[in-house]
Amino acid sequence: IVSLNASDGSILAYASSTTDSFDRISVAKRQPGSTVKPFVLLEALDQCGDQPPLTLASQLSDAPYAAEIDGSKTWQPTNYDGKNHGVTDVRDALVHSYNLPFVRMSAHCSTGAVARRMSAAGLPVGEAPPSIALGAVETTPLALASAYTSLANQGVRSEPRGIQRLETPMGLPLGREPVRRHRVSSPQSAWLVHDVLRDAVRRGTGRAARLSSTKAAGKTGTSSGLRDAWFAGDANGIVTVVWMGHDDNRSLGFSGGRAAKVWADVMNPSPLRPTAQPPSGLVQRPVSDGLVVAPAAAERQEWFRRGRVPKSKRLWRGKAPILQ
Repeated sequence: IVSLNASDGSILAYASSTTDSFDRISVAKRQPGSTVKPFVLLEALDQCGDQPPLTLASQLSDAPYAAEIDGSKTWQPTNYDGKNHGVTDVRDALVHSYNLPFVRMSAHCSTGAVARRMSAAGLPVGEAPPSIALGAVETTPLALASAYTSLANQGVRSEPRGIQRLETPMGLPLGREPVRRHRVSSPQSAWLVHDVLRDAVRRGTGRAARLSSTKAAGKTGTSSGLRDAWFAGDANGIVTVVWMGHDDNRSLGFSGGRAAKVWADVMNPSPLRPTAQPPSGLVQRPVSDGLVVAPAAAERQEWFRRGRVPKSKRLWRGKAPILQ
């Protein structure tokens, strides 16, 4: 378990082990599973490689998918529940952590662009296979917590700070550790991703992380073979990452939902702080099937970056395009 102050990276909690001195927080690298999906979405909303950026209402196919790897192997990912869900939008794809829409999203924007966005967030990616969209990379809990500060802090990542200042026994200052921040994305795109992560806790895979006193935002993660269970998220400006696993990499037998329960125990009650307001440049519109509609016909209200609002639904226009 590791907790950071999102605004300056100060380490607030650091529990690596109860039985030995091995530092699993900053040294042990494991596959983070679906906790990387928010950064795939961040690229899709912010820039999307050379393609037009997506929106939270963009329509994605959840049909079976196959990709060729190294010119000889065929990779055929599946959803965690083993089902296909027809057509979904971007918001619901992250709320319910559907794998196939995210693989398509990553391929659409290019895995190279997704890898660069992850690296900017502090999750370095060497090669960029299609499976990076599902967390087939390695990282530490501390690096993942730092990456999530960019989502809690409107696109600015804070590097972890274990020491804030040095003083003499008499209290005289000897030095301070500077705050180091890095711009990862626009404030608007980061806020949109964070809004979906709140939705994931409210009604999606992160329901076990709901807090009694405040709204939480976060994402579960489960590596292949149930070897790692993760939950990464924030509440009131505090980012916390929980990792559960065995040093010998054997299966846990459970998913990131269990880590979400531990996360809630750590964060509940979370200190109350003023809620961050949406940055300028965002608008809300009523939507249905990926298009703007009259309020009476809307499935929900959705947030968009100004200038990227989808077209209004008209009888002669048909449905919104679906990313196949």
